[in-house]
Amino acid sequence: MLKKLQRNSRNNKKGFTLVELLAVIVILAIIAAIAVPIITNVLSSQREQANIQDALNIIHAAKLYDAENGVENGSGKDGGLSLSDLSKYIGHTSDTSSNIKVTSSNGVYSISGHKANSISGINNPATEQDLVNKSNR
Repeated sequence: MLKKLQRNSRNNKKGFTLVELLAVIVILAIIAAIAVPIITNVLSSQREQANIQDALNIIHAAKLYDAENGVENGSGKDGGLSLSDLSKYIGHTSDTSSNIKVTSSNGVYSISGHKANSISGINNPATEQDLVNKSNR
């Protein structure tokens, strides 16, 4: 009886062999090698788009400031509008740098000192049109 039980236990071994486990690990490593760079690129692109949209929101806040204060042709304040000037019009901004300025000339608004200015292909200061063009790509 004991010999019969031992024989059955040898035949009923269940589990994975080392080769099967290695094959799964290799497949997972290949998938990770493909997925990680793609995810990194997507995150970087989305961060860039968020910075551009944040800069556009600040420019739109400057337009509201000018409209409420009866400023024509978007002249704003001398030296430009800072974030503290626009705090009433901006709920939240991801870039809290104190040197952000929005200036305008003949109705063309530009922003300087923002994270969006460091994105390649955007001038410093970046005009609203520069930001919109980069956002649409």
